[in-house]
Amino acid sequence: MTIDDFPQSLAIIESLEKMKVRFALDDFGTGWSSLYQLNHLKFSKLKIDKSFVDNMNQNQQQAIFIASIVNLSHQLGMQVVAEGIEQLAQLEQLKQLGVDEFSRLLFLSSYH
Repeated sequence: MTIDDFPQSLAIIESLEKMKVRFALDDFGTGWSSLYQLNHLKFSKLKIDKSFVDNMNQNQQQAIFIASIVNLSHQLGMQVVAEGIEQLAQLEQLKQLGVDEFSRLLFLSSYH
């Protein structure tokens, strides 16, 4: 679902939440995914975009940014999913930062 018409989308989401449907905010930090949405919509999961994970091991500021996203998400009652993990070192660091789930573990395909 896109959020082009925010008020209408909010009404639909609230109706679906009453039926116990849960939502994830995908590609957080890019495009429509914003702090505004976090403040106005209830998501059960937040997915950190691969672009934030890519240089995390070489860029301390990137790791601090991810840690802040994880902390904020947990305080808002959301689980955090990291996408596009290509290296075992990234997976380990994301675990240390408190990320709950991982998707697109690309480094695993090289072991088959």
